[in-house]
Amino acid sequence: MSNSPLGTPTPLNIAPGSPGQVQPNQELATVIDLLQTTNQDLLTSNADLHAHIQHLEGQVLASTRFAQAAQAEADHQRASLVRFLSQTRAAVCILRGPTHQLDYGNPAFQQLFPDHPMPLGRSVADWHPEAEALGLVAELDGVYRSGISYFGVETPLTLVPPAGQAARTQYFTFSCDAYQEQGHTVGVSLFAYNVTEAVLARRLNETLQADALAATQRQLNEREAFHQVFEQTPALLTLLRGPDHRFEYCNAAQERVFPGRQLLGQPLAEVLPDAATPDFVALLDRVYATGEPQVGVEVPADLAQPNGLPPRRHYFNFTYHRFEEAGQPAGIAVFGTDVTEQVAARKQLAQANAELTAANSQLTRTNADLDTFVYTASHDLKAPISNLEGLLHALGEELPASVKQSDHVQPLLARMQQAVDRFQLTIAQLTDVSRLQRGQTQPRKPWTWLR
Repeated sequence: MSNSPLGTPTPLNIAPGSPGQVQPNQELATVIDLLQTTNQDLLTSNADLHAHIQHLEGQVLASTRFAQAAQAEADHQRASLVRFLSQTRAAVCILRGPTHQLDYGNPAFQQLFPDHPMPLGRSVADWHPEAEALGLVAELDGVYRSGISYFGVETPLTLVPPAGQAARTQYFTFSCDAYQEQGHTVGVSLFAYNVTEAVLARRLNETLQADALAATQRQLNEREAFHQVFEQTPALLTLLRGPDHRFEYCNAAQERVFPGRQLLGQPLAEVLPDAATPDFVALLDRVYATGEPQVGVEVPADLAQPNGLPPRRHYFNFTYHRFEEAGQPAGIAVFGTDVTEQVAARKQLAQANAELTAANSQLTRTNADLDTFVYTASHDLKAPISNLEGLLHALGEELPASVKQSDHVQPLLARMQQAVDRFQLTIAQLTDVSRLQRGQTQPRKPWTWLR
């Protein structure tokens, strides 16, 4: 028995009756059959083995191709991930090991430390001591041990500034996640977003909102204060909105002018038809259309009196101004003041002036009559007094010297002369007064300016 090139046994060919033939016994025949059967089994096994080897070679080739494709896909995904991490605005880094040594940092992460080289292989506590002071290292330890992610929202972080620049606090929202390889945690990945501008913008917005709220509150307070003033002032205040002049606001003084009437929300022409005369409505239309203020002087109004008394006439001065909203006409503000007392006082003054004028006229006539009397009396008395004075002088000349110098006659003559002198002085004064009165009653001549 020999072997084939593939190692397959060659079957024995022993033909009976050939030269040198040995007559087999029963055992030899059995062995030969057994050998032929074994040889056939070996041939079959060899074929199966060859087929199996070919199958294994196919599987190995397929596995190799799959592995190569998977490696290529992994390389492509890694390249895509690297490109993504290089382009993203988020700062990304991978910290490896329990001491959190920097294993990778994308460009956005590198920009956080512009004056320092990438600290690859160094622990966080070594290249950024502030992180330990802020408690970040302890949180990284917790993520590494437990695998539970840690999140930070708008966390302030003061980084080492570039040379010549002041330190500036920035704000980051970040997540720390366990980084695994083959099912085991080997580090921590950190994704951080710089939200400084958003935080500052929000704070500015909050400040502006707070300022706006405070301003609004001040406006409300001022409006309430003005409302209180408007409600307490005796002046009439009305706001008429729109071209149909609807009552939007009336203070208490205005409501007292029209007691028992529901004015708010109603057009002037409907709620006050007696006051909405064509001329008055035309005046309001003109103010609303042109914006030119108008006035009403001593407008009469009969107001109801309490306790059922008959209405009493009042007089009001009004001003009508257009008010605008968003640059467009919105309505008319009506301000009124009660001038009833002033009108009554003016009428009383006019009546008093009339009475005084009449009295002055009467006094003027009386003065004229008195002047005439004084002038006539002084003129008529001058001659008798002059005659009396002449007679007194004649008597003094005719009396004997002894009589004239006697104790009784001399004082009597002196008193008579004094009486005559007083008469003459009184007449002279009356004449002067009469002359002055006549001068005052005559019209004055206009001034003639010297040139």
